Amino acid sequence: MSWIRSIPIFHLLLVCLLAGDLGFNIFANANAWDCSEGWSSPGSNYNGWLCETKASGGQSVTQYGSKCGRNDGLLPSARDCVDEDGKLMNNGELWACDLVFDSYSDYRKDGRHFYCNQSKNVSLFYCRSMNKPQQCNKLVCSTTP
Repeated sequence: MSWIRSIPIFHLLLVCLLAGDLGFNIFANANAWDCSEGWSSPGSNYNGWLCETKASGGQSVTQYGSKCGRNDGLLPSARDCVDEDGKLMNNGELWACDLVFDSYSDYRKDGRHFYCNQSKNVSLFYCRSMNKPQQCNKLVCSTTP
């Protein structure tokens, strides 16, 4: 009869596993900015991290910070990326973009309007969409450089 009491706990465990598998951020850190509009690593344009967030009114806000990194241990990533020669990376699945992710201002006929750079490969990649944004710690970020 003791197994009957464990059924609700088992169901809760299944819900947590399913939610995590579907990409929900149920364990997100409230003390981190989601760089939902883009990011760049130290040395790209500034000696710290640049994190583009969206304010409550809808406008973009740049956060300048000294510490960024996803709290769930995953790398920030994009989907459906190609290299500069047009070669599809990772069969169009997730592609790490841990250094830079931003809008690409020039027209591309393939519809990839974002560019991405990663620490393992110095090439530039063009992507269709963001998957997981970079996160930057709110305690070490401000809107002034």
